[in-house]
Amino acid sequence: MNNTLELYHNILLVQQPWLDNTTTEQKFHQMLHELPKENLVQQPLYELAFPKPLTAKRKYYHLLFANEANRYINNLHTLMNQAGDDEKKFWIHDTLTKKLKDKLNQTETVISNNNFQLAIVADKNSDKKQADDAYTIQYLKYQLIRLYLEIQNSFSAFVKEDLLTEEDIHSLYFSEAPPQTSFIIEATPLNLPKPATAIAVKDQEPKFNAIKADIRGEQKNILPYTEIIAKSDRFALVEEELFNTGLIDSQYGFIKKHGNVEKMAAVYHIIIQKKHFNPFPFKGGKKKITDLHIRKFLNSRYAANIDKEFRNFKKKEALQTYLDNNATLALLIPS
Repeated sequence: MNNTLELYHNILLVQQPWLDNTTTEQKFHQMLHELPKENLVQQPLYELAFPKPLTAKRKYYHLLFANEANRYINNLHTLMNQAGDDEKKFWIHDTLTKKLKDKLNQTETVISNNNFQLAIVADKNSDKKQADDAYTIQYLKYQLIRLYLEIQNSFSAFVKEDLLTEEDIHSLYFSEAPPQTSFIIEATPLNLPKPATAIAVKDQEPKFNAIKADIRGEQKNILPYTEIIAKSDRFALVEEELFNTGLIDSQYGFIKKHGNVEKMAAVYHIIIQKKHFNPFPFKGGKKKITDLHIRKFLNSRYAANIDKEFRNFKKKEALQTYLDNNATLALLIPS
């Protein structure tokens, strides 16, 4: 199971049904009645109040695109139910910033290149085929916007980016102005055969108090926090992720459990690569801050002993192999 949008991909880039001049209304009517309906298995936040499809072609694509949106939501809920917190963050990040972003951009390209603006649908003087094609692509567009809002707001605890409104999505991805009255409305309660599966999400109230200062007092041969950390606000976000992923506890102590030493060593390298440390101490003249200074600082801060594993990962091949097998790790650490 994955989070691909294969049907929408095929419509926008492969099949391109607006190029079809041979399928008749009778054929669309037949295909419509052969198309099974995909129902949601949990209560959604939103639904579409889009203009009613009146031709067989519009009805067919209306059901086809609605089915794909419902299938995608059902699959994503299943993926999230089966995932740990790290995987949940990965799935939501990948869905919002890659899968849906790509489809939103591709839909705008189709609309702009083919004059499929919403006004064409309402214009009674429009060519019938042009109006039908504009209707289907506009409906796809609003299903994608609905998907984005549904997923973002259902799993907001796992969203690392700024939350977007419908207006934000229109502004970012589409050249035509949004309608005065939104097609995306609060979903009608569904009569589900059993209660929707609850997804365990973390309490969004902070449980971890990020400290933007030294926490263990001044120590010999350890650079102070104010000298080594480039931007305290950014580094605080890093430490919140260390807590969220079970690497440190609320008292900043390293959590010793199977796999955590290697994982923490990789994280040390990731936060170095993401430039969370100053190249030179403010009071240290021209003496450069080295990886050794950073490792000693982090080990002291988290009462950890991440030495051997850190040195092992200085070999780029070893670190890359580990990250290839733990693909979500680098995504979790903020830049």
